[in-house]
Amino acid sequence: MLGQHPELYGFPELGIFAAEKAGGSMAVHGGRGVRGDGMARIRPGLAQAVAELGWGAQGPGELAGARAWLAVRQALDMVDVYDALLDQIAPLRGVEKTPTTLLQAGALDRATDAYPRACFLHLTRHPRTALRSLEEQFLHWRSVGLPGARPGRARGRATAPAPGAQAAMGDMGTTDGLPDMRMYGSTAPATAAQVIAAGNLIKATDASLARYASVQKAFAAGYTYVLKTNGEEHLLYNGPSPGYAGLHPKDPSSLVYAINVPHHAPILLGAMYIENGNTNGPQVGGGLTRWHSHLTVCEDSKPTIAAFGVQLRGTCNPATWRDQYTAQMLHVWVVPYTGGPFSDDLSRAATNAAVRAVLDRR
Repeated sequence: MLGQHPELYGFPELGIFAAEKAGGSMAVHGGRGVRGDGMARIRPGLAQAVAELGWGAQGPGELAGARAWLAVRQALDMVDVYDALLDQIAPLRGVEKTPTTLLQAGALDRATDAYPRACFLHLTRHPRTALRSLEEQFLHWRSVGLPGARPGRARGRATAPAPGAQAAMGDMGTTDGLPDMRMYGSTAPATAAQVIAAGNLIKATDASLARYASVQKAFAAGYTYVLKTNGEEHLLYNGPSPGYAGLHPKDPSSLVYAINVPHHAPILLGAMYIENGNTNGPQVGGGLTRWHSHLTVCEDSKPTIAAFGVQLRGTCNPATWRDQYTAQMLHVWVVPYTGGPFSDDLSRAATNAAVRAVLDRR
């Protein structure tokens, strides 16, 4: 109800003041009665808020990205995490409504110390609706195996994926009886260590890409092999160094820009790592970081990426050509992107949504 006020933003139950450090506040009920893979310890409400504000939705991919973002920030003061969320909703004022702030030792003191000018609202609720809400939460917890939280004023609909699992991908149809995209690696939910590794990969990629905000700098660095599709321009490294193949954030294989943005230069969206030959890409993030490859066919005597119509270098003879797959690749998006930071959605809708998210922040 408060979240609908035009000057307020109603967060889910974040548990901001449960502990001083983010790692303590992220844990749900001290970790009791939750899953054993370490992932369920991150409060669902906190993950939902980060997914919504960071990636614009609360689907499986976005939630997985949010958990990775949170996992690598467990050593921060929790108010720093909350301040990051408040920056995303400015100039609105955030409403943090975790009931246990009044019940946990030291929580209220931490709240007043961090935000001495904050306003406090004490609400009463009819027992019938309160019990109904508790019952719904209990049934939800029992069904998915971890505590649930309702998002406040969310644009996307919350889902209940397995913690650390990636959204289903790779269903792009077939050409000549072969799938246009192949997925590789385990689909099992990521472990806590793998989620942290995925988060570190996002951070390292983001830091590395700061050098290539402009296309001109990318060209100067050797990213001169250009492929275009659905409003995106992939600049592949075209130099002599073998270090750009594989998962190396300091030297990503390819840079991805949104192009044809009205009255704006191309916008850097992320990187694409490309393995060498038939090498399997390392799944550092478990089920979060599944690699994929694209079917290559021969059209108009040019090797062509099926389903996208992107023509590659060289020529081919349709009479002797045998369809084949590219090397494995992995996207890491450093801006809000449909499906999360490792999504392989290259649709024009995904590109346009990413552009809008970037421009809305400026």
